[in-house]
Amino acid sequence: MTCLQACRFSLALLIAGAACGGTTGRSLLAVEAAAMAKAVESVTTDELRKHAEFLADDTLEGREAGSRGGQAAASYLTKEFARQGLAAAGENRSYFQAFNNSCRNILGMIEGSDPQLKDQVIVLGAHYDHVGYGRKGNSYGPIGYIHNGADDNASGVSGL
Repeated sequence: MTCLQACRFSLALLIAGAACGGTTGRSLLAVEAAAMAKAVESVTTDELRKHAEFLADDTLEGREAGSRGGQAAASYLTKEFARQGLAAAGENRSYFQAFNNSCRNILGMIEGSDPQLKDQVIVLGAHYDHVGYGRKGNSYGPIGYIHNGADDNASGVSGL
C-alpha cells in the first residue's frame, strides 16, 4: 500500500467511524458517503510529497524537539493549519502547548457541525520532531549526521 493509499484509507475509516458514531437518523450511504468521497479525494500525492519533502529537508537539521529546525517545522505546520482552516487549540489561543521548556506540541481543531455529536471528540496525532543530528541513545544510524526523518514522522504528519 502506498503512502497516499494508506492516508486515504485512514481518512475513510475516520470519517466512517465518526459518521457511524451518532444516531442522527441520516443514512450513512446517502449523506456521509458523499462527504467521505470528497475528503478522500482531497488528499493528493503532490501535497503529501510537498509536506514530507519540506519536513525531511536538510535545512531543518533533523527537526529535533526544541531545536532551530524543530521550530522551523512548527512554524511551517502552524501556517498550514491556518491555511487549512484549523482553529488554534493550544495555550492562549495559539496552536502551541509548551512542555520541557523549549518543546511544543501543535494543536488544531475542526469543530463538528452535528448538534447531537458536538460534545464528542476525535483526536488525531503525529509527532513532527525527529532526532536531529543523531546521538548515542536516540539513533541507530551514524552519530553527528542529519537524520531527516522522512518516515519518522514527516510522512505521518504530512498525511494528517
